[in-house]
Amino acid sequence: MNILHLKNVFSFIAIFIYSFGCIHAQIVDYNRIVLPEEIDSLELQEKLIQLAWNNNPENIILQKQKVISLNEHKLQKSNWLNKVTIQGNLNEAVINPPENFNNNIFFPRYNFSVVIPLGIISEQKYKNRISKLNIEIADENIKSKKLQTRALVIERYQDYLFKRNRYKITQELLEEEYSRHLLVEDNFKNGKTSLKDYSESLNNYNNKLLGWYQAESDFKISKAQLEMLIGVFMEDL
Repeated sequence: MNILHLKNVFSFIAIFIYSFGCIHAQIVDYNRIVLPEEIDSLELQEKLIQLAWNNNPENIILQKQKVISLNEHKLQKSNWLNKVTIQGNLNEAVINPPENFNNNIFFPRYNFSVVIPLGIISEQKYKNRISKLNIEIADENIKSKKLQTRALVIERYQDYLFKRNRYKITQELLEEEYSRHLLVEDNFKNGKTSLKDYSESLNNYNNKLLGWYQAESDFKISKAQLEMLIGVFMEDL
């Protein structure tokens, strides 16, 4: 193997390692997946994603579950104190000392003790770790839901745009076909057009009418599905 070939191999390895590192260095900014509520986006699509995130009860539940996990972790950090026992004792000579207190025969005059279970330190360490992991799981569930919400809103919004445009086009085609059919119908009444031509014109118009009905239905369904996701009517945006 010559020196030039070795240089090429090392260069390829270096480029691969650098590229691999760059790939792993990419960190997703989840505040861009769903923009924070205080940011009023000028883009309608981003606004729809915000609405879908803020208005969906499932997303609100996930956020509250994280708050619960945070509070449980705080409680768990101090929970070990509940297993520590403190005991004390005062005898009669201390509570109501006699005149000859210095000659007291009761020993000890008082006592004090603290009982700490032997396994409490190890047990508490693992319980703290579990509660901390629950916080991380809650956080990851929120991130996952944000990704799903963004993808679903974009999909439904694009479907809404497509079906709205198709509805408008079919309406224009229907109006043009209707105008042509009226002309053919008028010519047929005046004997200027055959029955075959009239029947063909009527059939074309009916096909366009059925297409318009279908496009209108698809558009309304798509609009309703998007509005169900964002929690508001599109006309209100």
